[in-house]
Amino acid sequence: MSGDEGKSASSPEVGGSAAASAEVPDTQAAPAPLPDPVLSPRPSPPPPPASGKDGRSTRAQRLVD
Repeated sequence: MSGDEGKSASSPEVGGSAAASAEVPDTQAAPAPLPDPVLSPRPSPPPPPASGKDGRSTRAQRLVD
């Protein structure tokens, strides 16, 4: 009986949680790609003349991460 009760309660909870969780990341995923590309091209030009390879290497690794 314990197993049945646990499954029944878990079923509805998981569904509600999944729906709420999916809606949250969906809205955050849209605005995320906007700032990403804007920051990428901006810091790219300044590093080459300032440091050259050092500045670009560190920035490239951070973007990949």
